Formats: sequence, C-alpha cells, structure tokens
Amino acid sequence: MLPSHASMNEKGVFVEMREHSWERRREDFEERTLANLVRSLNRHLPAVRKTLAELLREEKPAVIGRDNTMHRIRKEELEMLASMLRSQERERLKIPIYIELSPEWRGIARIHGALECKVVLKILGKTAERERGVVEGENAEEHKARDEIFINRADVRRLRRALPTTTQYAFFFSFSVSR
Repeated sequence: MLPSHASMNEKGVFVEMREHSWERRREDFEERTLANLVRSLNRHLPAVRKTLAELLREEKPAVIGRDNTMHRIRKEELEMLASMLRSQERERLKIPIYIELSPEWRGIARIHGALECKVVLKILGKTAERERGVVEGENAEEHKARDEIFINRADVRRLRRALPTTTQYAFFFSFSVSR
C-alpha cells in the first residue's frame, strides 16, 4: 500500500508528491492573510457591546472599540430605538447594531438578532413576512422567532442615515471546506 503522499510513476518508481503539501501551505497562507485582513477591518468594533438601557442611563453614551477608540452614540438615536421597544427589550438590545457584510452576499447585508431585526424592519417600514420570507409549513410563532434578515444596499443606506451612530459595519469571510 502506498503512503498518501507518494505515487508510482510510469516506470514503476515511487515518487513523493510534494505538490499537495505546497498547495496546502499556500491555502493556509491565504486563509491566514484573509483572516488578518478581516480582523483589521473589524478592529473598530467594540470589545463589549452595551444594551440600549445601559446607554440611555449614560450622560455621554459611548462604546470602546477593540482599537481603543471611543465611539460616541447620539441620545436622539437611542431614544428613537427605545420608543420602538418595551422596557424588557431595551435591556436586551445590544448597541451598536451590526450590519454584517460578506463578499459571498454581493450587495446584500445581514442583520442578526430578533430585536435587531425588529427595529431595523420598523425603521425601514417593512413587514417581517415580506423581508424574512415565510417558510412553507412555518407557523406564526416559528416565523416570529427567526432572528436574521437580509437587506439590500438601498436599505443599508436608509438604515445608516437613520441610525449613523447606533449601527456599525461588521465584515465576515468564510473559508470553503473543499479539502
């Protein structure tokens, strides 16, 4: 039996196959490079997100980014978000709301989290059924529990105009498992 890294050439001589290991090293290098790039794109994101209720109690609401920059948040935006939610929901909504971008989605952004989806849909003036798409056989409770929506570029612009300090872009890149 041949080892997985060797093969027999046309003359019947065992030849070690190094292409695979070099290819694997190149792929590993590319993955590390892309991971570092995405990490640097996201260094503005806060190390710890705060709840809407916490930020409303602060005199000068702000979060600290992973790069130690202070990101101030406008009180008017916080109050607008608070007007859309019940008090217990204000204790759970994390700020900033992430607008997740990935090259795989091409012009589409994802909003993740049930409360985040709720306020984004209200701001955009859309109904959950139209944006989330009811899955066949799904009842109303299951549909309400879904916690992600995808929005197009025009909606991202509208959302950022309405909530410039309470939303932030987050960049994602996934690696295919084709090995």
